[in-house]
Amino acid sequence: MREYWATLPEDELASKLNDFVKTHCLQRHPMYPLWSRAYGAYYANAFNGDEASALNFLGREGEILQTSINEFRKVVRQGVSIITRDRLNFEPSTESTQADVLEQAENAKHLAAFWVSKHKLDEKKDLLAEAGRLFGTAFLGVMYRNDLGEDELADVDTGTIYRTGDLDFFTLLPWDVFYDWRKTTWDDVDSCVFRVRRNRYSLAALQSDPAVQEKILSGSSAYEEMQETGQNMAVTYNREFGDIGSETIFLYYFVHKPCPALPKGRMMSFLGSGEVINDSLENPYGNLIIEPYIPETFQSGDMVYGYPSCLDALPPQESLDTVFSALTTNLSNLAVQALQAPDAANIDVKTISGMSFFSVKKLTDGGLNKIEPLQLTQNPQDGYKFVDYCRNYVTELGDLNGVLRGTPPAGVDAGIALATLSANALEALQPAVKALVGVFERTMSNAVVIFSRFAADKETTIPVKGEDGKSTTRTLTGKKVEAVKMFTMKISNPLLLSLSGKISLTKELLATGAVKSGQEFIQLIETGSLPAVLDDSMDEVNLINRENEMLRKGAQPAALDGDTHNEHILSHRRIVADPELRLKANAYRENLGEMNPPDVRQAYQIVAACLAHIDEHLGLIQNGNPILQAVVQTGKLPMAGGK
Repeated sequence: MREYWATLPEDELASKLNDFVKTHCLQRHPMYPLWSRAYGAYYANAFNGDEASALNFLGREGEILQTSINEFRKVVRQGVSIITRDRLNFEPSTESTQADVLEQAENAKHLAAFWVSKHKLDEKKDLLAEAGRLFGTAFLGVMYRNDLGEDELADVDTGTIYRTGDLDFFTLLPWDVFYDWRKTTWDDVDSCVFRVRRNRYSLAALQSDPAVQEKILSGSSAYEEMQETGQNMAVTYNREFGDIGSETIFLYYFVHKPCPALPKGRMMSFLGSGEVINDSLENPYGNLIIEPYIPETFQSGDMVYGYPSCLDALPPQESLDTVFSALTTNLSNLAVQALQAPDAANIDVKTISGMSFFSVKKLTDGGLNKIEPLQLTQNPQDGYKFVDYCRNYVTELGDLNGVLRGTPPAGVDAGIALATLSANALEALQPAVKALVGVFERTMSNAVVIFSRFAADKETTIPVKGEDGKSTTRTLTGKKVEAVKMFTMKISNPLLLSLSGKISLTKELLATGAVKSGQEFIQLIETGSLPAVLDDSMDEVNLINRENEMLRKGAQPAALDGDTHNEHILSHRRIVADPELRLKANAYRENLGEMNPPDVRQAYQIVAACLAHIDEHLGLIQNGNPILQAVVQTGKLPMAGGK
């Protein structure tokens, strides 16, 4: 019976994986040429020409000029800007509403905000969005590293400094991850190898085995390994800077998920030479550590790679470059005015310096008898029109339109029309936004589980901003967030990502009275944040929700004059809109009170608390301050005389 390859001894497994990595690159799977095309087009002007010019001089004598008017890069960057406009903001999810669990959720929320700032996750979000637009696939990972964090202990004998440990969030491009891509989805992938860049001297200092240290210090650099594995794209567009470039090496991680064949999974790190750095017989993370960002998947059912949608904009970009190069070549070579003149004109070229003359015979039929210019620099007007067509097609095929780029179509100036055009363009980018949200939600969920497991008793002090805006600190351990297993990410309405959308929505809110002042109008236009201008309404909604939580536990909050009584009553009534709850409450009344089962007593307490609280609101409607109620309903003080 053949042994499962993932269970092989560490040296044999590392050798097998090393061969797999090299084969993976050399075979050039179907996506590699597409990545290379996208990379070359995106950085065209960085690689064209030489140090003296951005033009390429081709032909026998350099008479052909090749240039690139890189609309492609501009479109990609504008798309990235739209996709990443929302700052990362996470909300933890728990399966319980007990007080201690809710406290852990609050801790996790502050911890996530701290990670976003400390690990610069908003910048990593931009990198992911850019790679997704260009290559269709990118990866985000998180692991726990003992060599990070604050200095904790120092070994007096060896001088080794031990650190407290910390999370490491990292991004990967598609050619840094190796796996069997002939799967249906990423969930079907059981194992993968990914590589990260490390400083060879720092990595060697962490090893206790001198032989391993020597392997690290003498091994190939990351640049050399890219050459060995045939990654022409990466090698062509990266330059070696002597000893500086050789400091960076690749550290490879093999990760296998737990499965029936490997109940505890497996994880191992090794060098490109096949030397094992760290072997573990189990995977402490329980997953593949990295999460894929794939905005648009192939529908073939047998390829776990995304489609680089921006490649659709490359044909018009290449056409634009071709036509623009032809026009530039013509104007450059023939920019000196040429004249034609009959032989009898006896032109002395010294008298008109800088001109080129063509001598022609005088025609007997009354043809050429005077000096005339040759219009050799004149280009066809269709060429210039075609340039405009190509630029427009690059924009459209790049999932943008003129409204998003600040150049709306002629005659379109109405707010609703602009908002509609913006929304249509933004819908094309929503798959990218949705995929980006998904990968960050999964990664942040992985991060809190890793933190609760690897730093269960290690104290971490983080800054916390209170409701009054003042910052304090809070000391957390992994145990104080272990009940949190999942995060959701808050995102804005796509309509609010464009100025026209903000203006249109603000006008609607002004008409309904939700926006009551010019200051709120300006605030919504500038920030695009609805909560910023609807804080009063959101506060009331939050109050009602918190009261409902108390009522579901049988507790009775107090109603106050100044509440929006109608909204409160309608919301609280939903709690008792449950036939089974009502049956149990009636059973409590009919039987012997405290002799009832706990669920019956609980049902009675919930119904009694809700009805009593609703009665409070009804009493305040009848007997409360009418002026205060008018202010709450209209947002304005009633004028004297009832006006």
